[in-house]
This record gives sequence, structure tokens and C-alpha cells, in this order.
Amino acid sequence: MSTVHPEPDLEITDLAPAAAESSAAARAPPPALQPPARKVQHPVGWRDDRKSLHMELTRVEFHNVDEIDCTNQTFQARIYLTLRIAGGALDDALKQRNKEFPVDEAGNPTFKPSARWYAEQIDFTNSEPKSSTVLDRKAMAVGDDMEIKIRFDGQFHQPMSLSHFPFDEQNLGVSFAIYCRKDGPVPVNLTVSKTVVMDIRERGFALSYLWELDRTLFAYTSTEQYGGREFPTMTIGLHVLRRPWFVLKVVALPMCLMSLLTFVQYAFKYEHINDRVTGMLTLVLTAAASKLSSQSFLPSLSYATLLDRYTFALDGVIFGAAIISGIVSMMNRLESSDDEKVLFERACFIVQLVFWLAVHLWFAIRGFGTMSLARDSMVAFRSARDRLRDTIVKIPSLEDPKKTVRVRRAKSDRVLERQHTQTVRQLALDD
Repeated sequence: MSTVHPEPDLEITDLAPAAAESSAAARAPPPALQPPARKVQHPVGWRDDRKSLHMELTRVEFHNVDEIDCTNQTFQARIYLTLRIAGGALDDALKQRNKEFPVDEAGNPTFKPSARWYAEQIDFTNSEPKSSTVLDRKAMAVGDDMEIKIRFDGQFHQPMSLSHFPFDEQNLGVSFAIYCRKDGPVPVNLTVSKTVVMDIRERGFALSYLWELDRTLFAYTSTEQYGGREFPTMTIGLHVLRRPWFVLKVVALPMCLMSLLTFVQYAFKYEHINDRVTGMLTLVLTAAASKLSSQSFLPSLSYATLLDRYTFALDGVIFGAAIISGIVSMMNRLESSDDEKVLFERACFIVQLVFWLAVHLWFAIRGFGTMSLARDSMVAFRSARDRLRDTIVKIPSLEDPKKTVRVRRAKSDRVLERQHTQTVRQLALDD
């Protein structure tokens, strides 16, 4: 017969609680000798409550920029960027290398995808699919964080305004979205790190003979909407300023000289009025031929640029001079008195001269004023780069899309006007 041992009485540990506590206290190390508890930094919101997973932009590099086509509103660029998930390497789900959406044994989604899956959801929204390529896309652990690294080469669509051509400046932006709905099961929140590194390789800028490159890059976040769904989007870009001298030399200068030649008509004597009319008509035909030959240097647009308005005004001077010659010829045929013809020509000369000077003054102020303003905006943050290095400057006025932003340089009263439609964070980079 087996002996049945009675179970120990569970109440026995309560007979001497004071002794047990004192014994345990004696065995425990002093509080000062206990190692501090390690604070585990998990990704913000990475839990079943389905709060947004935070990704921050930590590095942007433009390796090359070329083929800026303002007529087709496109440019070619190769970009490298890094997105960081703070504490992502401490989460087992994010460390997985599987890029498929995870499911459990029953086939139900776990809603805990890996960082590699998030990397696959990144798409460059303003790129041309037929001429764009993802050169590299990977997710890796760096310390306690997970980093998503993407290298992309492609053609990007960018609205470009040429109303101030050839003194125009352009913001070339690259936009990418993460296709994780803000109200979906795995939302993502995009931010720009305060220590973001933004740079561009000047040797990779192949259009330096046509454009002047600004090393002040910008980045801002927004929301992309598709059929009522909202996805986080970020735009990264750079600023370029056109070099206008070639266009001015081959288009504006010939028109300026031909319009100036119209004043020669006032040197003709009245008995040589036929030669005067012939010369003016020849000048009209020469101006028309010159304008046709210079069309290859001008963009094909449905609206008039600053240079178009300038040449139209000078065309008016040339056509007006031809009409004046015809009127004087008619007055000569009607045998008007010399005093009447002299008075008429004197009035026409004054009006023509004032109009010619006003056109050139307007063109110089609008053109070179715009170029000076754009050039100052390129160095506005360089003047304080020691103070702004490795920091992002948020301009409050940019939050209002209808407000023209005015940024004042350090130690200067010149006002720089820049128009944007979204909140921009601008980074001052060292040369």
C-alpha cells in the first residue's frame, strides 16, 4: 500500500511574515547596488492600438540632376534617402525580412508587418513610371533603430512657371508617399528629423551652364488623397536659377538694336520719302524673320513670358515706325506744309522715344529685379549657416498657402519674396 503524503498547508507561509520579510531583505543587495532598469524604446505607437508608426527622414542626397525641361514640366534626377524608425530593431515584427503582409496560422492578418514591407509601400508619386527605376530598396537594423534606404533614378513631373523667362527660378521637387492609410490598420506618420542631412553633389549637376544651383534644399510633409483615402506624403527638392545671358544675347539684343534703328527714319529728307518707307518695311520683314529664327531658343507655351512681352512691345515700336513713315509719305503726297510735317514728326519722335525707353526700363526692372531677388533667396540662409547648421527652420508664414512669404536676411533689410503652397522646412547647408 502506497503512503499518501498530505499536501503542505498553504497557510504556513503566513505564520511568520515578519521573519520571512526580514530574511528576504537580508539576502537582497542594497538598493544602490541594483543595476538600473534599461528603458526599452519601442517604435511610437507600434502596438495593437493601431496608432501611427513614426518614420523620420534622416538623410537626403541628390546624386545628379539633369534634363530640366520646363516646356514638358519634367526633370531627371537620382536621389538617395534614409527613413528611420526609432527603436524598430527592438520589435521582433519589424526585424523580419519578409516583405509580405504577415498572417497567423489561421490565415488572419496580424497587422504587424516588417520594415521591409513598409519599404515596399513607398512610391514616388510624381515620377514617370516608364522612365524611372528603383536602384536599391532595403531595410536594416542600425543599433536599436530600423532604417529604410532607397536609391531611385527617374524622371519627375514638376509644375514650372515660365512667366519670368529668362529670369525664372524653379523648385524641383521629388514627392513620395507611403501607401498606408492614415485611418487604416497600419497608419504611418512621416516627419523630418531635426538633424537631417541634406546634400547634393555639384559634380552631378550637368546643367551648370544653363542653371545656377542652390545648395539650400527643402523638405515638407503633406497628404495625398485618392478616392477619399489619405496617405502620408513628403516632398524633397532643390532650387535652381536660370542663367539668362545666352537667351538675352540671341533674342533680346537683336530686337533691341532693330527697334533702335527705327529712329533713323527721322534723318531722311522729305524728297527721299520713298527710301524711308522702303527702309522701314525692310526692317519690319527683318524683325519678323529674326523672330522666327529665334523660336528654337524660346519655350512653346500657351501664355506670354516676360521676354515675349518685351519683344511684342519692340515689335510695336517697329510697326509703329513703319506706319509713321506711311503717314508722312501721305502728307507729302497731299502737299502738306513743312511745318505740319515737322510738328507731326516731332510729336511721333517724342512718343516713340518715351515708349522705347519705358519698355527697356520696365524689362530691366522686372527681369534683373526678379533675378536679384531669386539670387538673394539662394543665400538668405547661407548668411546664417553657422547658426542654422544641422537645424531645420520652420517659417510660420508658409503655413498660410495664400500668403506671400517674406524672409529677411541677417543684417540686411532686403526683402525676399517666396511663394509656396505648403508648409516648408528649409535647411541651411554649409558650402
